[in-house]
Amino acid sequence: MTDLLAHAHALKATVAARADEIDSARRLPADLARTLAEAGFFRMALPREYGGLELAPARMIEVIG
Repeated sequence: MTDLLAHAHALKATVAARADEIDSARRLPADLARTLAEAGFFRMALPREYGGLELAPARMIEVIG
């Protein structure tokens, strides 16, 4: 969880800088989606038995916020 939170803080400026691109395309650019996937963001709610992180909702909000 700490690593994920650190990744979120590190990527915050990158995502913010690409906000217009994301909004106009109405999707995440492939390279940004790949970066988020590799960091584990898309596995936050997935149960551990399926390879996920199984974070509690409060932790997910902490990471996203």
